[in-house]
Amino acid sequence: MDAATANANTGMNGGANMPAQGAATGTGAGSGAPMYGNVRSASLYVGDLAPSTTESQLFEAFSQIGKIQSIRILRDAITRQSLGYAYVNYYDTMDAERAIDVLNFQPINGRPCRVMWVQRDPYLRKTGVGNIVIKNLHPTIDNKTLFDTFSVFGNILSCKVVTDEHGQSRGFGFVHFDSEASAQGCIADVNGKIIGGQEVVVEPFKRGHKVEALWTNLYVKNVPLDWDDARFKSEFEKYGEITSAVLRKVDESERERRRRRRRRRRSRNQPCSQAPRTGVLASSTSSSTRQRRRRWRR
Repeated sequence: MDAATANANTGMNGGANMPAQGAATGTGAGSGAPMYGNVRSASLYVGDLAPSTTESQLFEAFSQIGKIQSIRILRDAITRQSLGYAYVNYYDTMDAERAIDVLNFQPINGRPCRVMWVQRDPYLRKTGVGNIVIKNLHPTIDNKTLFDTFSVFGNILSCKVVTDEHGQSRGFGFVHFDSEASAQGCIADVNGKIIGGQEVVVEPFKRGHKVEALWTNLYVKNVPLDWDDARFKSEFEKYGEITSAVLRKVDESERERRRRRRRRRRSRNQPCSQAPRTGVLASSTSSSTRQRRRRWRR
């Protein structure tokens, strides 16, 4: 565990510019291309791509390693927007291995990408063999730090820290080893240990397993209209440190719309005893109108 903790601290102190330890030693995602029949795969999965990333940008990055057979970014069938991942196929398996060693976690179009082998065999995905979940991760731990920390336990097929829509860590991640023995050894050594100053929980991942993140965000409604940012923040600072606070400003037109909505709601909630009076008035008015029409016809 000391080695794992050391790897985590190294990654958080600027180790993102260093090659992944597992890849360098041959125990990481770069070793052991999948076999299909008698042929070793040369196909790579490239994930966590920026929405604006194009095939030409991927070609520029991956063609420096070796000759490329094809590149395809997966897109929505209707909107044609990128789904955030792509497939890169080399002619040579050795080129694909070098691409994992060199380009994994490197930025493409301003965002670090994940590069791993394409796993066409559905057995590992369906059974979850070798797949673990790590909870209570420190916010500074990213994909590369997680990979560097856990690659000492075996060959990693995939590794990911779950993030929100703003790219911030949600406090948990997944590591998929190529064997159940590696996963069990990792759970035995790391579960309950301190990584990045926080005690982590490591357990087997089960399909349908729900991971509860430690949510610290609040949404506050019906804030008094005369409160400003300072007053809003001071009311909540007494309960703990605030990392960010945003008070949505409401202009006069919006306030008037809110007043009208409140008046309409109050009018709808008036006692029902007034309803018969309205009905009688409408009925008498309608009756007098018919009488005048009859006189006019005569």
